[in-house]
Amino acid sequence: MSIPEASIVQVTLSTEQQATSQEGFGLTCLFGTSTKLPVAERFLLASSMSDVSAIFAPADAEYQAAQVYFAQIGNGGPAAKLMIARMFQAAVAAQLIGAPITATLAQFTAINSGSISLTIDGTVENIAGINLTGAANLNAVAAAIQTALQVAKPNSTCTFDGEEFTINSGTTGAASTITFATAAPAGTDLAPLMLIRQADGGSVAQGSAAETLAQSLAAVFALYPNFYQFSLVYGPSDADIEAAAAFALANSLVFGYTSSEPGCSLQSSTTDIAYIMSQATNKRVIGVFDKQALNPFAILSALAYAATIDFTGSDTAATLMFKQLPGISVSNISTTEKTVLDGK
Repeated sequence: MSIPEASIVQVTLSTEQQATSQEGFGLTCLFGTSTKLPVAERFLLASSMSDVSAIFAPADAEYQAAQVYFAQIGNGGPAAKLMIARMFQAAVAAQLIGAPITATLAQFTAINSGSISLTIDGTVENIAGINLTGAANLNAVAAAIQTALQVAKPNSTCTFDGEEFTINSGTTGAASTITFATAAPAGTDLAPLMLIRQADGGSVAQGSAAETLAQSLAAVFALYPNFYQFSLVYGPSDADIEAAAAFALANSLVFGYTSSEPGCSLQSSTTDIAYIMSQATNKRVIGVFDKQALNPFAILSALAYAATIDFTGSDTAATLMFKQLPGISVSNISTTEKTVLDGK
């Protein structure tokens, strides 16, 4: 497809005072729905795919989106970090996460009558009689503790992730609560080994009701308002894109999305997301049209390029025109389709 020169060459020169640099201008946030991020922290700051792979697996949308983002970072400019945040699309349970343990398996398997005392959903639970002598590893230790917990609190869980023990209430929503462990009244107290006491340096988060998209965006922004760009990586609906665009406008952020809606490239369509965004006249939104639906995260490569621009340097500003998107397959469109997209 050839592109008419007049459609891209329009130059206006102006001079202004250098703008004050904004903290987080190079930080992009991905909003996903994975439950792998803790309830309390709710977000991860990553400098590379190594940081991402410590939490997410290749099948996770957050992992795949981060791959697209970091593939672009090597194209120059200051290194840009990536933020990945968790949305609460469903109600979540209260959660206790211990500090990274120092105890050995042998210290646990020496215990035949272990106990834990903590308050779950407003009730003090003294869990006793936990036999760990047959545990083959620390995951088996967690399983034995979970079995004992569920006698008192059905559906509650205890897991070990290789570093820390996590205990979740068996209920969800605002009424779901949990505390740090306190001294057990009988048996061998497991809390000092699990490092789930307040003094040990772990964390506690109370349950939460399901959030709307707007509530999730606002909650994460309140926790860490230092990102400048963001995108949704869970296959958002057009309504979600509209809500995110409104949030970007209200908070002086930049929102990016990818769409493969056929109507985007049709002149007659007035219900596709590209047309809807054009009518909103929201200049805080960047969209990528992926005709063949080859990569739902294509926009992240463009956002990554923008994030690496050094606005404090000299002759370092750049546009997104004709920039490469590493790893993103090309969608072939006609001249007519391009003209329609340009008008939306």
